[in-house]
Amino acid sequence: MLFVDVPSSAFDAPSYLPSMIRAISLALFVLATAAHADTWEQTTWRRTAFYRGTISTEQAAPGTLQVAAVDSYEVWFNGEYVGSGSDWTQVLTVPVELDSGVNHLALRVVNHGLGVGNGFLTHLRAHLEDSLLVVPSTTDRSLVPWYWSDQEPADLAWTTANVSKSDDWAVPQEGSIDRDRLSVPVSSSAAVLAGFSGDVDIGSMAGSVSLNRLDGVNLALGNPRSPEETSDGDLRTAWRGRPDPIDQKIEIDVGSPRRMHKVRVITFGDDDTERKRNSIRGYSVQQSHDRVQWVEIGFLQDIREYARTEVTFEPEVIRFLRVVVTEASDNSQPLVAEVEAYGTGHNYRGTYVSPPLDLGTASHKNFGRVHWDADLPVDTALSLQFRTGNELSDFVDPKDGWSAVAESDGLWFPSPEPASLVQYRVNLNTLDDRTTPSLGSLSIDFSSQDVAVSSAQGRVTPNGAPMGVATEFFYTVDLAFGPDDDGVERLELAVPSGAILGEIFGLGGASLAEWQSTDEMLSLHFDPPITTDTQLGIGFAASTFTLSHLFRSWLYAPESDDPLNVAEATDGGWRLLATDPLQRGFGRVAANPPVLTPNGDGMNDETVIEFILSRTIAPVRIVVGIHDLSGRALRHLVLPSVSAGDYTRSGASAGLARWDGRNEVGQLVAPGLYVYRIEAALGAGTFVETGTVAVAY
Repeated sequence: MLFVDVPSSAFDAPSYLPSMIRAISLALFVLATAAHADTWEQTTWRRTAFYRGTISTEQAAPGTLQVAAVDSYEVWFNGEYVGSGSDWTQVLTVPVELDSGVNHLALRVVNHGLGVGNGFLTHLRAHLEDSLLVVPSTTDRSLVPWYWSDQEPADLAWTTANVSKSDDWAVPQEGSIDRDRLSVPVSSSAAVLAGFSGDVDIGSMAGSVSLNRLDGVNLALGNPRSPEETSDGDLRTAWRGRPDPIDQKIEIDVGSPRRMHKVRVITFGDDDTERKRNSIRGYSVQQSHDRVQWVEIGFLQDIREYARTEVTFEPEVIRFLRVVVTEASDNSQPLVAEVEAYGTGHNYRGTYVSPPLDLGTASHKNFGRVHWDADLPVDTALSLQFRTGNELSDFVDPKDGWSAVAESDGLWFPSPEPASLVQYRVNLNTLDDRTTPSLGSLSIDFSSQDVAVSSAQGRVTPNGAPMGVATEFFYTVDLAFGPDDDGVERLELAVPSGAILGEIFGLGGASLAEWQSTDEMLSLHFDPPITTDTQLGIGFAASTFTLSHLFRSWLYAPESDDPLNVAEATDGGWRLLATDPLQRGFGRVAANPPVLTPNGDGMNDETVIEFILSRTIAPVRIVVGIHDLSGRALRHLVLPSVSAGDYTRSGASAGLARWDGRNEVGQLVAPGLYVYRIEAALGAGTFVETGTVAVAY
């Protein structure tokens, strides 16, 4: 796998972005041996993060800075570039000049997804006139406030700007680096810090995308359910206790049960004298699931470390916690700047969003099959979404244009085609924070040659119809061809039930050779193919048995089995909504004919247990049982996956549940009256209908 680093000079102008996207795509481009065309594959992920820390000192002085980061990095001090590294094991040691007042430390870190960790650590030493200044990287913002961002800066102003109030910058958490492999020792007081975009981790396991861990994450930060002064991240605000604060409580609600292992209390004050006066001298940490019953999980007493204290405990799933004051100094009201609650375990959900990719070629592409490999432990899930465009501006809105969620490997590419650029999104979820799903590889088949048309946009009228009633629809698709396009030989249109074709307009010199319809798809074959710009119009009649239906369509070039997705037109949609839904999701159950004569003469040799299934989006399981009058089961007919539709003999979907008068072992039953029982598991519960059918000879 190849990797492409962007030089620091690239930050002087955002114009490098298209070339970077092309470079990333080329680095991940693999030619396939399959006859289809080409295959793009990704097995390693990379991310860039930007970090900012501020160090305050009353004296200007020379100092020495140590830096280590996974995997490659650049470092600026007070806006001046001071060094870089491409090997995470090699500790960078550089001289720096501290100014009196605020000093700015900035890092750009690229993680190549090699499985060796996440984040960075720094350690600064400087000799002042009468003391030694030691500043390690830390999650304690009362010592050094650190922030991080995944947004590409337009220039180098970020290296000295005040980012603390920017929405694009957040507080980092604990990262991971194998200190034993570093070229020189770095003080153990230096914490590894990291930012995880989308709450996913690409650095801990080589060649995978997984949920990040919550280690070092302050779960109380910014939580509106907690006291504002102790969870706003601002050390200049404080919770004020009573003059006699014993048994006074600071309660924290983290919003949902999360696994925690540490509580930190930071005292308000500008110097040691103020912090000693304002400090709580003893407290109990308690947790609850209902805010009624509280259990102590740790405590401190006779506190002498006035600036900050911590209580650690065995990891435990907690929703509510509180700090109860048990000791205080005489004649003083305590002032608490922050109460921080630190988590562990994995996030419950996360999202990885790729950059827009051209898959190694700037030309328009017809995308084929999508394959991925994922590890899914029990109680975890992973899904993908895609979107396409031809310019970077097509991807500005982070929410617009995403396909439906895809959970199964090997699907046809689901977004509009052809297109020059593609972007994908990985959605990860777990119900157990002790485990995580992971994506190990992703591949997309594509062709720059097998392109039917350069642009295709579809719409349908009307956009509303009564449920269960045959309705006349008109579907139009705008076709625009380029000089190298192959033409449209076949069109497939998703229909809500079996369709009857009506008039067709706009063939542009082509001819309709044949058509057919199933319960789900209307297919039209053109000979010769359509090769000129036109607005193709297709009239047809169909019924809907769902509350909503999307009239998506697909185009095929001659001798191609790779569908090209039609985009939804901007001046009209393809969504159908039922205007008069049926009151029941399962109805019109009957045996047709009510009497069967299974004697082999071709007349009434079987009966259809008819029904109409409606008001459901996903296919459902239906079981039909045949019983004698004593209740003994004679035959079971299992329909494992039934979509909404009319399953009567005369309905568009025809009959599915057919009984030929035989029992489970294939023997004809005796003449007489029998009971059928049909059961459907719908979202609102299990629906059961019964009736009778007669057998005669």
